[in-house]
Formats: sequence, C-alpha cells, structure tokens
Amino acid sequence: MLVGLVAAAGLLAYALNARAPRRRIAAACGAGAVGLYVWGTLPLLFLDESRTFDACLKAVGQDRMARVDGYRATFLPLELECHIPGDPHRRLAAVPPYVNPGAALLLLGALGAGVSALVGLRLPAGPEDGSRGPSASGPSAPGRAEGVG
Repeated sequence: MLVGLVAAAGLLAYALNARAPRRRIAAACGAGAVGLYVWGTLPLLFLDESRTFDACLKAVGQDRMARVDGYRATFLPLELECHIPGDPHRRLAAVPPYVNPGAALLLLGALGAGVSALVGLRLPAGPEDGSRGPSASGPSAPGRAEGVG
C-alpha cells in the first residue's frame, strides 16, 4: 500500500511538471488509477473477522447471513465476496462499487495518452513556419518555370 501511495504521488508530481500535454494526461490518469486502487484496498487490508461479518451482513441482509459459509477477498479485481451455497448471485461487500470500473477507466486513459505521447515523439516534425511543405503554386514547385504564371 505504501508503494502505491508513493507511486501515485510520483506520477502526480510528474503530471504537474511535465511539459508535453499528453505526458501530463498520462501521468495524471496513472496517478488517479493507482490512487483509486489503493483507496479500494484499504477496506480489504483492515478487515478483521468482526468487520468482515459486518460487511457481509450489510451486503446480504440479516435473513441470509446465517447461510454465509465463507468469505473470499481478491485484489484483482478488488472485492470481498460473501459466499452463500446455492445462490447464483455474487454478494460483494466492503469495496466501494466505483473502485474497479474507475481504476480501469483511468488506467485505459493513462495507456491511451501514453501511447499517444510515444507515437507523437516518433512522428516527423514539419517545417517551423507551420506549413506542410512547399506549395504547388510557389516558385519552387517542380515543373514550373520561374516567371511563367
């Protein structure tokens, strides 16, 4: 968790100091994804037996709590599943529902902006005056004699 906080802080600092807009966006999205993931791990890291019971009680309700036969926590995706035998529905508890989709979208944004920044580095630069090259009507156009017009 500490590594995630340091990584998020580093990416955020880079985002604030980067000169290229695409790199800034990629770093900001990366910082958001890491920060949101760390935020989602907090409930899982600090769950003891009584807090796990309370989280499942809130997720499944008082009437089904007696049928819960186990818990399963995963870190990818972040979730705490309260298992009820024979119940086809997954009962998720503790992790806020926005964490997994939000972190995934921010990660996709970071990857997209990062790839865009890398591709932008490899594109040939145009002339410094902003034009796209010699114009066909200019005097240096091939096949045209000077002074003929």
